[in-house]
Amino acid sequence: MENKAESTKKPKLIKSQIWTIRLDTYDDNTSKLTRTNEGFNVLELLGILCKAKSEILDQLGGAIKPTITERNVITDSERGKDNG
Repeated sequence: MENKAESTKKPKLIKSQIWTIRLDTYDDNTSKLTRTNEGFNVLELLGILCKAKSEILDQLGGAIKPTITERNVITDSERGKDNG
């Protein structure tokens, strides 16, 4: 029989993969898109992007609320507008 301490034990992280997208926009109306992949293979990225697209479309249509994926939004005032 499982005791309460075992049932509330936090799972141990065994792997972390990061895919970062950064869009820089400049005052001359140009922009630069940078993507950094740390650990995903091509099929994993395609799967993640397809799922993200589907969730965004569902959110726009009101089918789901945007609480499915953890999102961190950093505003210009939090990071400093000249930070880039």
